[in-house]
Amino acid sequence: MTQDLLISIMMFVLGCLFGSFLSVLVHRTLHRQSGIIFGKSRCPKCKHPLRPRELIPVLSWLFQRGRCSYCHKPISAIYPALELVTGLLFLTNYNMVLANPAFTYFANFSFDWIFVVKIIYLGLIVLNLTAIFFSDLQKKAIPNLFLYSWVILTAFSFLLSGAQPFDNLLDRLTALGIALLIFGGQYLISKGKWLGSGDIFVAAGMGLLLGLNSFLVAVAFTYILGSVISLGLLLLKKVKFSQSVPFAPFLILGTLIALYHGQEIIDWYWHLFLII
Repeated sequence: MTQDLLISIMMFVLGCLFGSFLSVLVHRTLHRQSGIIFGKSRCPKCKHPLRPRELIPVLSWLFQRGRCSYCHKPISAIYPALELVTGLLFLTNYNMVLANPAFTYFANFSFDWIFVVKIIYLGLIVLNLTAIFFSDLQKKAIPNLFLYSWVILTAFSFLLSGAQPFDNLLDRLTALGIALLIFGGQYLISKGKWLGSGDIFVAAGMGLLLGLNSFLVAVAFTYILGSVISLGLLLLKKVKFSQSVPFAPFLILGTLIALYHGQEIIDWYWHLFLII
């Protein structure tokens, strides 16, 4: 087994483990339960404490066929999905940052220790994004814990994005201003009917994290994916025309696309534009 493959497996497993903790954190925060961090894990239906073998990310849910070992009631697939998504995002972080020298989000660093900083920072980013994604998906609400930590975390991204922190800060503040103008304007015009106040926090963090060009890429993909998926749900009669659809998951999908491939998309767009 090669070193890269071994590390890739370790990153995926680590992501799943963090995802398991995150699934508990999301559930308890949404339901305002006590013991958010240190409380014992219990079945969400019968509240029976779970044994260690029932806490293995993804696998426990599969082995138990999606049911509690005690009350035999179904356990939502949200839990293994969150764990799996987090594992895949941790794996993507490793492949984009360490195994792919073309990744340009962090620039001009050559020391080994900074790779650890990159992985930790991006790990925190995807954990926050995953928490927001699944919170809004489940309850159409995003706890303040995840919104505030998201904005605080992204506010420091300019320090890790190149050799000219002042220019990076200016770029991100410009993106922040446009984010507040676009999404804050929609919130005020619609009086909160088109999107929620939490979506404004998410968009603000997007601007701080991505900078202007990649933020615009993220916004474009947000509305493209939002339109396509919402139309599909309407055609499949999964939602009604008058029914609202959580918007933060589309913001987050757009953010991840721009984070990992924003510059490539920008280069492709300008190349296509110049050819035409």
